[in-house]
Amino acid sequence: MTSLIDPRPWTAGNVRPLDFDLEALRLAALKRFGVMDTPAEVDFDEISGLAAKLFQAPMALVSLVDSERQWFKSRIGLDLVQTPRGDSFCAHALGSDDVMVVQDALLDHRFRHNPLVTGPPGIRFYAGAPLITSEGYRLGTLCVLDTVPRVPTTEQLHDLSLLSRQIMRVLELRVQAGALAVEVAARSAAEAALTQNQHLLDEVLGQTDVLIYAKSLEGRFLLANPALLQVMAPTGEQILGRTDHQLFPAEQADTYRRNDSAIAATGRRELFVEELIDRDGVVRTYRSTKFPLRGPDGEIYAVAGVSTDVTELEAVRSALAESEARWRSLVECSPVGVALVEQDGSVGYANPIALAIFGEAPAGRTTGPLTLDLLTLPGDPEPTVDLVSAAFEGVAVARRALLGRVDGSRVAVTVSAGRVVQDGRPVVQVILRDISAQVDAEEAVRRSERRFRSLFDNSAVAMTLTDEHGRWVEANPAFGTMIARDVSKVIGRRAEDFARAEDRPLIAATPQRQVDSADGVLRDEIGLLRPDGSIRWAWVSISATPGPRGEQWTLAVVQDVTERRAAETALRESEQDLAAIAAVARCVQSGADVRQVVVESVQTLADAATVTMLELLDDDTLEATTSVGLGAARLRVDLREASVTAEVWRTGESLFLEDAAQHPLINASMMALEATVSAMWQPVAVDGEMVALINVAWRHPVAGLEDRAVRAVQVIAAEAAASLQAARLRVELERSASTDPLTGSLNRRAWNARLQELMDDAQGSGEGLAVAVLDLDRFKTFNDTFGHTAGDVLLRDYAAAALACVRESDLFARWGGEEFIVALPNCPTEQVEMVLNRLRRSVPFGQTCSVGYTRWDPDEPMADCISRADAALYEAKHAGRDRVVAG
Repeated sequence: MTSLIDPRPWTAGNVRPLDFDLEALRLAALKRFGVMDTPAEVDFDEISGLAAKLFQAPMALVSLVDSERQWFKSRIGLDLVQTPRGDSFCAHALGSDDVMVVQDALLDHRFRHNPLVTGPPGIRFYAGAPLITSEGYRLGTLCVLDTVPRVPTTEQLHDLSLLSRQIMRVLELRVQAGALAVEVAARSAAEAALTQNQHLLDEVLGQTDVLIYAKSLEGRFLLANPALLQVMAPTGEQILGRTDHQLFPAEQADTYRRNDSAIAATGRRELFVEELIDRDGVVRTYRSTKFPLRGPDGEIYAVAGVSTDVTELEAVRSALAESEARWRSLVECSPVGVALVEQDGSVGYANPIALAIFGEAPAGRTTGPLTLDLLTLPGDPEPTVDLVSAAFEGVAVARRALLGRVDGSRVAVTVSAGRVVQDGRPVVQVILRDISAQVDAEEAVRRSERRFRSLFDNSAVAMTLTDEHGRWVEANPAFGTMIARDVSKVIGRRAEDFARAEDRPLIAATPQRQVDSADGVLRDEIGLLRPDGSIRWAWVSISATPGPRGEQWTLAVVQDVTERRAAETALRESEQDLAAIAAVARCVQSGADVRQVVVESVQTLADAATVTMLELLDDDTLEATTSVGLGAARLRVDLREASVTAEVWRTGESLFLEDAAQHPLINASMMALEATVSAMWQPVAVDGEMVALINVAWRHPVAGLEDRAVRAVQVIAAEAAASLQAARLRVELERSASTDPLTGSLNRRAWNARLQELMDDAQGSGEGLAVAVLDLDRFKTFNDTFGHTAGDVLLRDYAAAALACVRESDLFARWGGEEFIVALPNCPTEQVEMVLNRLRRSVPFGQTCSVGYTRWDPDEPMADCISRADAALYEAKHAGRDRVVAG
């Protein structure tokens, strides 16, 4: 089990190198735990303190070894925080899974010149148990050190290994808890991303509600149209030149800057959902289309945006009510020039403003001779480009330019061009603005009917139009994608035909519910059925809009919130799982009894009627130690009898029964008592060894357990196993720390701890306390004659015989070597020698012992009392041995 001395050659100051690839993996595993250079923690200090107590050594360390040093997470009796790896005992211990022991460092060629041996603290003895991860990587050691040579017992080395594994369980537990926290944070981020993943932009509907702006890369406003000024600064407050953080609350400003930075980084046009508090203090929601602005050199110098208020659907309702003539009128009356350019460069259509910019009167316009003649503005470093050709190739272009007019003059304009389809053929739509005279408020674009239809059909947000009879008359492709149907085949049908049965009454009551709403807009969440039976959850905003003959029609804007709803559900479930597992983890770390927390957590996560933990009463019997719910508190299961519980205990495999009553091994009387319908048995094991069993019962049918619930119960069972094992280990270690490993009697440390109670009782009652020191006569001769093994047997058998001679209230301990000590409280003087003679005559194998005793004076230190008893012992030795002498 132990590695004493490595016989291979070694160079002073260097540690035998490990395999490079394995060392790299080991260092990566050490980094994963994130424990290096962290503050001291009581969990590790208690374990290292227990190791020092176990060995009765002055020093104990929890040592972690990286590429160049060994660092101490916990240190008992040593002031050093770290040492070079070359001076490290622990680095040698990484070569094996066993405990490494150096009985005398001055005799070990690896360490005789080590500065920790030749100088302070003068290490002579070392025992180090490696800290081994679940993947088998050795991170460091739990070690004990002494300044004198020592030979540890096998039991001490075994217990040291147990303590090192306990340290790794604490570290592994923390990594698992961190992983769960990361999972919760990732799901929260997914939910936030979901709310931003909107791709609807309506640049025309509700012109007065559209906010148009441009900001520098530092977030400073360069342009703000009147709509934005009206929302933000109706009193004339200056906006231009100010930053997001100067105008908006911190949280909103952070969101705007994050979105703007994404546009500047990717160089792509994107859609965001953002919130803005208007001048009345009302939080309004906007859909913002943001895109980069590039300078003459092609570099992005600003981010522009168009934000549409979608808090209410006034713009959508009015847009759908407008006829083709209205759309045409909007374009004709637009203060922005709009022209459609053919592939040969001729202008096929130009609105009056465009014609005015071209320098031709509306009455004289034609479709053909007019051409788009653009030149670079003076001083503009951007080279001249053919906007029309670029637009036909699918590249949207926006820039400043000089436009050649019909009369030969030129006017400064901003021009943007993009490819559209008209009458089945591609043309380029050109937007012109006379920047020499126009005002920001007159820059909004008016589009044609086909442009509105394109917006409706290409919108990423689902929309439907319903007539006065509740039948769909329009539905865009995005809605068809949501319900997985061809939208042309749903026209004329009702929304109730595609909704969950639970939502149909709500849909039928839509007209009245809409009237009852405060703002005339009905907002609700419903489930829409797909052909495969799956449900897509939709957030629907329904508002009234006039039909073609003035009828009461309704417009619905439908947002798919299935992923958000699933993320919210998963987040709630994850928070429940994490809270339950964290409660168990806190019990494990604190050393408290984890049983009640385990069963209560399982009951909450599984929504169970009863949860019971069973543990071994003896080799053949399981007993319910903890339960929640009715009954089962005194349940016992005979493992020799055929039962489901006994079978799960034997196999160590979990079992779930949907209809538990049908299982041939089920306990029918227990089923009737608990009214159990479905049941589950979950083993609790440590290193493959069963330590407990968790039984979960439901009083209603459970078709199957969700993977989440199963994982949570299994993780809680694993935590319960670790806690139960830790509790047993603590009891075992406490017993080892207070018991002499050879004789089984109390050791000197335990004697000192318990003697104070006897002294307090004796001083309070005045009944006296006798103390005696016993020494086996000629023990060295017995050892030399029969061997050390026989000497050990003599000490062990005498201790057992002596313990049988004293009362339960008496205190008997091994004092050292062949010496024992006993304290006799409340024992009259005439009975003291009778008891001590009984102890003297209990020595086996024909051997004898000498006894010296005295009575304790409450006014004197106990050390003086023991010194008198020890002097009486030597008097008994000089008087011929095998006798009792009072001092």
